[in-house]
Order: sequence, then C-alpha cells, then structure tokens
Amino acid sequence: TKCGIAFKEPKGLEECLEYIAKFSDFLSFAIFAQQHPTSICLTLNNDSKVYLMFRIKESSSLYGESLLKHEAFSDKIPEILAKWFSVYTELSPIVRQLLRDRNYDLFDTSHFASLAQVLDGYFKRFINKLDGKDIRQYKDEINILRERLKNVNAIASCKIDADVLTESRHKYTHYTPSGDNPKAVKGYELLQLTHKCRVLLACCILDCLGLSNEEINVCCKDSEIEYIINEIGN
Repeated sequence: TKCGIAFKEPKGLEECLEYIAKFSDFLSFAIFAQQHPTSICLTLNNDSKVYLMFRIKESSSLYGESLLKHEAFSDKIPEILAKWFSVYTELSPIVRQLLRDRNYDLFDTSHFASLAQVLDGYFKRFINKLDGKDIRQYKDEINILRERLKNVNAIASCKIDADVLTESRHKYTHYTPSGDNPKAVKGYELLQLTHKCRVLLACCILDCLGLSNEEINVCCKDSEIEYIINEIGN
C-alpha cells in the first residue's frame, strides 16, 4: 500500500524522516502490528524524485482486523491523527512497549513486569491530576483506569483484579521476598494477567486518542484484542 504525505511548505530531509517515523508508529498502533516502510521517495522543489536507500525492516503480520478500522472512523481519522502528533513524545514509548513481544517463544516475568510498569507510566502521564487529585497508589491507578473504561466490553471481559495486579507488579518489579505478596500469581495465571495488561493498555491508548467507550468497542471487535480476550477465558 502506498501512502503519500504532502507538506504545505518545503521540509528538510531530517524533518521528513521524523514525520515518516511518527506516521509509521501510528500505523503500527492502528493496525496493531509493527509496520515499517519498504521504500521512501521524496519529491524535490524542481519536482524531481529521489529514492532513499535504507535497511528495510520486516513488518509484523496482524491477527484479525486492524484496531482502528478505516471504514468505521474515516471521518474521525484526521482528528485522531492530530491528537497522535500532539501527544507523540509522551505516548510513543508506551505504544512501542505495547507492541513489543506480542508473540512469546518463551514467556518470562519480564514481559509482565514491563507492561505493568507501562500502565503506571501511562496513568502518570495522561490521567493523574485530571480531577485535581494526585494518585500515588498503583492499585488506585488501575481502578481509575478500569472506571474510565467501564463500558468497554474487552475490559469487562478481562475482569482485572486490582489487588492481584498490584501484588504481582510489586513481586516482579521490586523482587519482594516470597510471602510478601500472597495474591501475586505465577505461571499460566501470570501469562493471562500479562494479556489483560495488554488489553487494558491498548484501550487506554484509544481513550487517549479521543475515542469513546462505544468507539473502543468497535475497535476491539474482530481485532487482535478480541483474539486475546478469547485466549484469556474466564
């Protein structure tokens, strides 16, 4: 698929590449699979074209449909893109972590710990103090995120236990002694909890980009998020 980007004023090479990187990251989240350009062609002031040489990275395949379905949100895509670029610096590391390690050849506790920490970072960057309150407890952060997304079917299906998530996060990020966090899970239950964190984070990002709970339901349907929910079970 070809994508053309036109600027109102001429841009330098560095600015063009920065814009391409930001847009590639947006496509990665929208499709919910890491995407990379296969060719880059720049049009110069004299209308001549220059093709850049670069190392091509393989894009990831997606499961099901894209997260941001163009046919459902075609009218809102410009607004979503504008929001993406306005929060890109703060949001992009969170999105990259969300899409990293989507498929585990060998799952370990670091996969859970990184996502649990990113949820904390997301809350502090985008949600904390919106109502004037400075929230410091991780459990409270998770409950507030769940409340914001209470009408999202995927979140309801996950049935995230804030106590279990909090104690598991403490155990695997702070390396607390055995017995300090009796509700912390391990093994397959930890893998399920990791998937729940991924679903929660994906829905949080959609919320950040200005989608309502009802619109987030449309995004999740038939996407990888729905696939994850089915894998989690109850």
